[in-house]
Amino acid sequence: MKTSKLTRLFSTAAVLAAATVPAAAQEEADTGVFGVEGLGASVSLDVVSQYIFRGYELEDEGLIFQPGASLSLGLTDTEDFTVGAYVGAWQSLHSTPTGAGGDSPGSWFESDLYAGVTLEAGYFSFDLGYIGYFYPSDAFSEIHEIVLTVGFDDSEFLGDWAFSPYIMYAQEIENDNGDENAYLEIGGELGFDLQEEFDLPFSVALPVVAGFSIDTYYLDATGSEEFFGFLSVGAIGTISMSELVGTEDFVGAWDLYGGVTLFLLNAEAAGLKDGTDNDSFNVVGSIGLSREW
Repeated sequence: MKTSKLTRLFSTAAVLAAATVPAAAQEEADTGVFGVEGLGASVSLDVVSQYIFRGYELEDEGLIFQPGASLSLGLTDTEDFTVGAYVGAWQSLHSTPTGAGGDSPGSWFESDLYAGVTLEAGYFSFDLGYIGYFYPSDAFSEIHEIVLTVGFDDSEFLGDWAFSPYIMYAQEIENDNGDENAYLEIGGELGFDLQEEFDLPFSVALPVVAGFSIDTYYLDATGSEEFFGFLSVGAIGTISMSELVGTEDFVGAWDLYGGVTLFLLNAEAAGLKDGTDNDSFNVVGSIGLSREW
């Protein structure tokens, strides 16, 4: 899911950016975006070699540009718990008109809107959100989901080897393409800041994600349910742009990241394997820029 992917990228970037943010930007972060206390913002600009969503390969040709932006607001922050809210938008723009209808803007494949609330208490975090998937290209009809994500902070127990595991349940509440399905995702991420260990100005993240069908999300050719959908393992490196160019004057607190993700797809699940060569393995490259305020 796009939001979980962006969350992982932003959290990885933030590890390094926290140490390199200019004083003016740090002051802005303390006071909040637009002077609103507790208000934060993030922007991402990604280019990927393939667009794979929960194991489904949606496009593997041409330029695939995926920008996103979000706003977050801290509502309550006490010693026992923290409550927040967020809204955002995410796009997938393709040079190849993926499944485009006759009069549609063929290159504008997808436009997602999302919002939610978060709660952090002790070692656990909870995120209850809504996602609307819209397709200006007319490749699909719109889909609406309610998503619940529960995360566990294991850094106190595992230190540098913390995996930050999470489990996510997504329930479609409207799907004009057919039945309203349910999806389960389990994942986590190892993160390493190489600044202290090797004096290298970047960090590395190793995300691992597995997707499963709870209610007809993955089916075989006969229409029977396939529980396992996909497993992905990635390696993403992030570097502060100010470290890369040697000055903060022009690039501020922007971060550059890139990496590869290997997808192992369930070859028995209809629609997951490549329709041309039935390849159950896909390697996706990505590069992008992000910033948080």
